[in-house]
Order: sequence, then structure tokens, then C-alpha cells
Amino acid sequence: TILIESINPRDVPGYLIKYVPATSECGSGQPVTTVGPAQIYLRLEPAVAHDDAGKPTLIAKSQAPNFPSVMELKQTCDFEGVVAWAIGTGEKYFVVTTASSPSRISIEVYH
Repeated sequence: TILIESINPRDVPGYLIKYVPATSECGSGQPVTTVGPAQIYLRLEPAVAHDDAGKPTLIAKSQAPNFPSVMELKQTCDFEGVVAWAIGTGEKYFVVTTASSPSRISIEVYH
């Protein structure tokens, strides 16, 4: 389970999602690699993946579900109101939808 909250929990945070040739960690600039021939970059702002005490709200910052379309996910940023992920995928087609009650962003990667 991935829990990422908007700064205002009633609202879906702003987001950018696109295929990229490479991704890096926001603080160090270190490259982030994922399983799969393609990589989706997801940036949420304003958002946090930690509580007020700084404790992460994520079980793991890296997950490898090894699905046909989503092979691996890695958190690349949780800093100054920005949360970002690299998503390793084998496909080149996705759809993004948003909803409320609760606020959420859904990414469907087709295979």
C-alpha cells in the first residue's frame, strides 16, 4: 500500500506524469533505475509521504509487484512538499484519472 497525502487532504495534489528516459533522486541526484524497458515519472505537489514527526507513511520506498505492466516502483523524492516516484513498466500507454471522497489519483498502465 502506498499512502501519499496532499498537503490539503480534501484535494488531489497537482501532478506530472510522463515517460522519461531516466530518473534521479531529488536530493542527491543519484540515478534511479527500475525493472522494465520504460520508466514513468510521477511527481505530486503539494504532497508528503511522511507524518508531522517526519516518520515515513510508506511501508516500503521500493516495491516490485512484477506485474506485466508495472514491474517496479521506487520513491525518488519526499522533500519540501514534493513526492515523486519512478515506475518501471514494459508498456507505453497509460491513463490517469482523479477522484474525490477520498481524494486520489489512479494510473492505469495497459498491457
